[in-house]
Amino acid sequence: MLYQYLFAMKHLLIFFNIVGLNFLTDYFTEGDDSSRLPNIVWFMSEDNSPFIGAYGDSLAVTPNLDRLAKQGITFQNAFANAPVCAPSRSSIITGVLPTSIGTEHMRCKVEMDSSIVYFPALLRENGYFTTLRFKKDYNASCPKNVWDKDDFWDINESLEGRKEKQPFFIFYNTWISHETRLHPQKDRYKYFRDSFEYIDSTEVEGWISNLTHIQPEQVKIPKYLPDIPEVRNDFASYYEFMAMMDLEYKYVMDYLEKIGELDNTIIIYSSDHGGVQGRSKRFTFESGLKIPLIIYIPPKFRGKELKNIEQQLVSLIDMPATILSMGGVNPPKSYQGHDIFGKQEDRYSYGFRGRMDESLDLVRSLRDKQYRYVRNFYPQHPNGIHINFLWKAEGVKAWEKAFNNQQTDEFSSAFFEPRTIEELYDCDADPENIHNLAADPSFKRILNRFRKALKQEMERTNDIGFIPEADFYAHCQKQKIPYTLYAKTQPMKVIRAAAWDATSTDDFSVLSKLMQSEVDAVRFWGVNGCMLQKKLPPHIVDQLKDMLDDTNAAVQASTAEVLYTHGFTADALAKIEQLLQHQNPFVALRVMNCIEVNQINNASIKKVIQSLKLYDKQEYGGEYINNKINFLRGNSIGTK
Repeated sequence: MLYQYLFAMKHLLIFFNIVGLNFLTDYFTEGDDSSRLPNIVWFMSEDNSPFIGAYGDSLAVTPNLDRLAKQGITFQNAFANAPVCAPSRSSIITGVLPTSIGTEHMRCKVEMDSSIVYFPALLRENGYFTTLRFKKDYNASCPKNVWDKDDFWDINESLEGRKEKQPFFIFYNTWISHETRLHPQKDRYKYFRDSFEYIDSTEVEGWISNLTHIQPEQVKIPKYLPDIPEVRNDFASYYEFMAMMDLEYKYVMDYLEKIGELDNTIIIYSSDHGGVQGRSKRFTFESGLKIPLIIYIPPKFRGKELKNIEQQLVSLIDMPATILSMGGVNPPKSYQGHDIFGKQEDRYSYGFRGRMDESLDLVRSLRDKQYRYVRNFYPQHPNGIHINFLWKAEGVKAWEKAFNNQQTDEFSSAFFEPRTIEELYDCDADPENIHNLAADPSFKRILNRFRKALKQEMERTNDIGFIPEADFYAHCQKQKIPYTLYAKTQPMKVIRAAAWDATSTDDFSVLSKLMQSEVDAVRFWGVNGCMLQKKLPPHIVDQLKDMLDDTNAAVQASTAEVLYTHGFTADALAKIEQLLQHQNPFVALRVMNCIEVNQINNASIKKVIQSLKLYDKQEYGGEYINNKINFLRGNSIGTK
């Protein structure tokens, strides 16, 4: 552990001994001249990959973060666990993967198990003043014991209420690099202006006028995107927002210097996940999961163990344990990450993708220092299922148009086409993740290693994400039961095995046995295994037709899609029409995804979609389901 400590209570000066690191601390106790822990500031930007000069991006204008990188540790293999904000921030605040506690789906509302402890609460118990710049996007509520102050906007207001010499932890969120900056907007500089309330507006306008404008023709377009003007414009525009983010970071550092605390403060900079162009945010590639991570530790707190760790594999799930160790707190045993300055181990970074807004998916990924392995549990659904928020970017809309007009090549078309079950990428040779090596016999040994490792990680972390969200909703939401408690009533090891087998076999005896299980989720995976088969034998078709009346609605929905895709349309359409009106919104959403993916152009289905009542947007999932309803109403289904 990085920061192990011994400290007496009042009136004692103490020394911390940290694996070759000795320093005097000033731990705060009211009214005393006591020793003290380091302050910690985590400056987190949103939605950005390492578009930073210190990471070798020649177009990035980020001099202040580049300076931090020279003074600190620039991690070259740092990753988010989720490629979108709310699930990613759930892992950050809890120290536990969302796939273990049910918070993997975008903006779900999950009750927390009593064993879950938000890491700032532990810092607070240890004497820290904990303060947050607003954003709590955790996929769960926030207990009252986590933050002393959670509503500051300007950094000058962040420590209001702090006692003299009290160590502090500031979690500073900036929205300047968020995806919305690529959406049509009246004033692209409004957020930037609003962020500097204590600075004379004339000076801020000067900063704006001096911003470097990257020209679209300067941008390098990754091969998975089409080289079209709209995509180039989005990239060029985003570099300007990164430059503005760098200035906002400087503003925070200037404040620390002004109050005389910069030399006492550990600085952490990262994004919450990758992005923000097409096929980045929300997707389990390097473009969605690789992040910048820089940590600066003032000289008085440094030790020998800080050297030569830039290439270490680090995930955001490691940060709660690391920060607690910095603050002199032993991380709870429930935490699944590691103190990154502690004992070095061979590790994988665990990545995942669940429901992204209105798009259903289930993906698991592992990354070592060279390779990324991706396993798609719904491979029949392309990455490019319509997501209302994603499609607000001009580059994404133009990309889809180019694909529809057959103006994309094999790499930039892949986003809109069905996936393979397995993907394997050599990230050294192929950082854009466009050459899938999973079918290459020469990589069989590596592929098998990742298969084994992923199974082990799913078991080690008790991945409960293989229960359909519709079932969690049905069993937990009204009663406000934590998903983990419901999962304890289910044979999770058997369910995970069923999901794996269903995406690994063409043996219909195996699939038939899964479909006869007494466990709802096992039957669900047996049906999904049939989805992946080219042709169904008569006895499986008969079994599936019987399962249209299964006791579980999620099973019914998947059964209808299997039958539709294999040509048994009459039975399937009748069930899809019925389930569109199901009281469980995630059953209805599943068949809506089926309608979109399979381009179902049926007059009766269209009529039902037009008549559907929109959900209250405040309901769990209501806004997203409305997005899909409105998309299906406005889109000419079957003409893609």
